[in-house]
Amino acid sequence: LPIGTSSIPGIAEEETEMDRILRLVVQHRKLDRMIAAARHDRLADSIAILRLKKMKLAIRDQIARAARARYGAA
Repeated sequence: LPIGTSSIPGIAEEETEMDRILRLVVQHRKLDRMIAAARHDRLADSIAILRLKKMKLAIRDQIARAARARYGAA
């Protein structure tokens, strides 16, 4: 069977959702590093940093929604 598929109903969807959560976490961490680097750059544009922060918050919200969908409300 190809990766992410299963003969058991629902398994492929769960793996796909977990892959999505992991991808979002990686993006969130990357944005965190970009923000930290921009803060140390004297020539960094404050508006660009705000955009990065906004993107990071949006991804955090997506992670939370995906986790609630997968694991239920906590």
